[in-house]
Amino acid sequence: MRILILVTSRLGRYAIPFLATILFACQSTPPVAYIEQIVVEGYLFANHHVDSIVVARSLPVNQLYVADSAGISDAQVSISVDDVAYPLFASSQTPGSYYLMDSSFIVRSGKTYLLTVQYKDNTITSQTTVPDSIKITQQLPDTIQYPQDTINVLNYSAPFVTWTGVNSISYAASITCTDTLWYDSLHNIHNRRVWHLGDGSGGTQYNDITRWSAFLPVSSVPVPWTIYKWYGKQKITAYALDKNFNDWLKMTELNGGTFTQDLNHINGGVGVFASAGIDTTTTFLKMP
Repeated sequence: MRILILVTSRLGRYAIPFLATILFACQSTPPVAYIEQIVVEGYLFANHHVDSIVVARSLPVNQLYVADSAGISDAQVSISVDDVAYPLFASSQTPGSYYLMDSSFIVRSGKTYLLTVQYKDNTITSQTTVPDSIKITQQLPDTIQYPQDTINVLNYSAPFVTWTGVNSISYAASITCTDTLWYDSLHNIHNRRVWHLGDGSGGTQYNDITRWSAFLPVSSVPVPWTIYKWYGKQKITAYALDKNFNDWLKMTELNGGTFTQDLNHINGGVGVFASAGIDTTTTFLKMP
């Protein structure tokens, strides 16, 4: 029996999945020799600064995956646009994370960006063309009351989030609890999870602070009460996806984390370098 596992990371600002595939077998020794792969995670968002670009290595199947052990901090990383290369510098705090020091650099719609990673004898490249910007035109109420009775609740009308449509491969949306520590910091009431949600086992998928709605065909999505994982302040983000982003979500959302070469747009490695037009809105979910 072989199982392909997708290990996720929350390094990015918008909490997007990070690829690290590990092949396990039911026998005591791996069926194939370990071959190190360079793993890249990077996202560009129209009209935003460049967030961190993560460069890491895969680890042997008999070694516990630890992000600090996998991170590569001595690579040469750059992003190029309009024939100008901008170097990124390794973080002194987070192994494998690289940052663009030029604070005036803004990602622009319609531009094509090339990522280049040089590490030892490896050259890893990928490029993305940034979709048009979007703007949320219908937001959620400032405060939403979680239903008092979730068993007998009837005719609950789910509010919608709607944004301007653009020429995009597809849309996606995410909802993230921005503070899982305190429900009310003024009165120091501990935040609570919405216990009816989860992956059936109470595992890491349930503990993630973000839920996804991917492959939306139209620029509107309902936000029902069943989608929330935590009480408190919520951030809803809408995405107009490029092809890289769309294909990445196919692997993580539809293929169960199974690596597919046809959906991998990292030359010389694995992972994701993608872009999107985005906009965000917020609401506050009150306890019953």
